Amino acid sequence: MKAYIFLFIFLLSFKGFSQQNDTQAALYNIGIGSLFGGIGAVINKKPQEKYDKVFIKSLYQGALGGAIVYGSKKMVYNFHENENFNMLWSAKLVNAVGISIIENAASNRYFWEKWHLNIGFNRIEMDVKNNYKVQYKVMPVALLLGTVAVLSKGKFSFKHSLITLTPVFLTDDSIASTYVNSIIINESFDRINRSLAHEFIHVFQYDDFMAINMVFNKKRNQWKNQYPIMKKWSNWIYMDLPSGSVLRSIYLLENINQDCYFDNFFENEANFYSNKHICR
Repeated sequence: MKAYIFLFIFLLSFKGFSQQNDTQAALYNIGIGSLFGGIGAVINKKPQEKYDKVFIKSLYQGALGGAIVYGSKKMVYNFHENENFNMLWSAKLVNAVGISIIENAASNRYFWEKWHLNIGFNRIEMDVKNNYKVQYKVMPVALLLGTVAVLSKGKFSFKHSLITLTPVFLTDDSIASTYVNSIIINESFDRINRSLAHEFIHVFQYDDFMAINMVFNKKRNQWKNQYPIMKKWSNWIYMDLPSGSVLRSIYLLENINQDCYFDNFFENEANFYSNKHICR
């Protein structure tokens, strides 16, 4: 897995890897889904399973999830074009389906076994295999750096949070930014429409890397068996630190020697599905 992360960082360092058309955008999402799924599944394979069969099965499964994730990002672009807020609800739910499939692949599970929806620091899981058990968990990084940190920067908008299924904070400053998976944006309605699609893609990018957390499944299970407090902890806490740390590290790496703001891969992707500004 470490080798894959370094390879991914290496690929992102090339400007040519930025998404310039729908084909490249689709291939990126399918590619990252398949690789996260395939490599994660090999790490989580059962002793009696063969590496090649596990890898290939999860590679295809992750690709399916990646294709669905791409579809959800296209729906965000359609919102940008038509300003139909219902499109953001749909995009959020479709994205959750795609990411769930990728996480199942990385965990070496069948694609339908577990489903989840992330709304800010809130994670709602449904275990289909375990009698459709529903469980609520808190994501600490999203809580501390994505919600608490934004409280001093803007006022929480229940209206916009409800219509986007994403925490939205309004400010009178001329800014638009995403903190982990919460959005702070200028309260002028026309500015919200212009900037929201861009920031919404940043929220999706946080979920894109969630499959990295599956790499630690075996270690977490081992700790739960050894330490009862860890078992209780895991019932209510979903540790999003590994994925968040990798995403932030790559984001900062992308800022090195950039010619303009959109030379950063993640800003380029958000730009692709929204305003499509050109670096000059």
